[in-house]
Order: sequence, then C-alpha cells, then structure tokens
Amino acid sequence: MFVKTLLLALFFPCLISTEPIELTDQTWKKMLDGQWMVEFYAPWCSACQKFKPIWNDFSKAMSSRHVKVAAIDTDKYPSLSNRFRIAGLPTIFYVRNGVFRQFEGGDRSLNSLKKYITNEDWLKTEPIPSYIAPDSIIMSFVSSNFNIHQLFTDVFTILQDEYKFPAWTVYIIIAIASILVAFTAAYSIASITHTFVDGLFKIYTKFTRSNENETEKLLEPTEQTTATNVTTSVVEDQNGILDEEVNVEEEEQTESN
Repeated sequence: MFVKTLLLALFFPCLISTEPIELTDQTWKKMLDGQWMVEFYAPWCSACQKFKPIWNDFSKAMSSRHVKVAAIDTDKYPSLSNRFRIAGLPTIFYVRNGVFRQFEGGDRSLNSLKKYITNEDWLKTEPIPSYIAPDSIIMSFVSSNFNIHQLFTDVFTILQDEYKFPAWTVYIIIAIASILVAFTAAYSIASITHTFVDGLFKIYTKFTRSNENETEKLLEPTEQTTATNVTTSVVEDQNGILDEEVNVEEEEQTESN
C-alpha cells in the first residue's frame, strides 16, 4: 500500500488528495485502523484559522507516507467533541491502531508536526487509558447522552419557532418525552443487569457442580481403600484371636499330660 501510494505521488501527483480528510460522527471510527493525525477545530476559532494553512501543508507532507491527516468540525459534530473531551481548540490527536495520544508538540509548527511522526516523538506521550479512550464504553455513553440532549434542544427549537407552540406546551412535551426515555433506559438497564446476573449464576452453578463431581470421584477410591483396610484389619484381628486360642489349648493339653 505504501509503495503504491509512493508511485502515485511520483508519477501521478494529481491523483492523490492532499487535503485533510473531513471526518464525521458517522465516519470517525476509520481512525481506529492505521495511523492518523486528527485536528479538532471550529470555524469561529481564530487560532484554528491561523493553524489551517499549517495543517494543510502537513497533510501534503504526509501524503507520501502511511499517515492519514484528518479534521473534525466541533460545531457540526459536538458529540465527537464530548467523546474526545475537547477542552481547547485546535486540539490534535495521534491515533495508531486504535491507541489514542494527544499531540503535545509545543508550538504546532510544520516542522514540529513532521518531527512528531518522523522522529517518533509520539512515543514520549502517554496513551490515553483505554477505559476513557474515545472508543470506550464510558465515552460512548457520554456521547449518546449528549446526542439525546441535542435532540431535545432541536425539538424545542422546531416546535417553538416553526410550529409556534407556546413555551409551556413545549416544556410539557419535552418533560413527558424525557420521562419516557428515562423509563425505557431504566428498563433496558434492568433487563441487561438481570441477564448478566442470571448468566453469572448459571456459570457459578455449573462450576460448583463440576467441582462436586470431581471431589466425589476423588473420594470414591479413598473410601474403597479405607473399607478394604478396615476389613483386612478385622480379619487379621480374628486370626490373631484364633491363634491365641489354639496356643492356650495346646498349653492346657501339655499341662494335663
């Protein structure tokens, strides 16, 4: 793949796109495969506007390498901003095979960005822990909650601005919808929890029964051996008593003679 890209860059440069890839809330998971440098920006951010030419030049510089350069508009996709815990703009992430690192290259110059890749300066940055990584269950839950909040906000705006509903009517509608959503979520969580606990109980029961069966199999030979030893001891004791009786009778006969 790298050789193919290099040949295209040398002989057909017009066929290779050098612009940063625009990722969305539907396509962001592409960055989980391979190497990516991803910038989060907003159109109103003056620092982002100043940084844009540098980011475009960096994308061109990486076009002949195996690093994909992308950008995400936080105004269009605020749920991704929450998923990645964006606190300032622009923010850059380096993603390698699903492992996330936040770029900490200082001045964000073109030279600094290139060195971050070519000199593997990203190794100096600690990866984001997996439990709070953007693709983790926790951050997916945070993102989904934000999507629900955004949905209610959009519904409020549409009902009030386009359909001219009174504000109190819209609040009642949203309150009822919120209760229904909360009830559905609680029911779903309860069902999942019940299924999970039931599965654990079945595994525990199966494991316990298996251990009991193994213990019984181990004890059976021991019990048989113990019974055999007891029987042998009894027989030996009886033989010993008989021998003693015979000896006594022989002594009595000897004395009578």
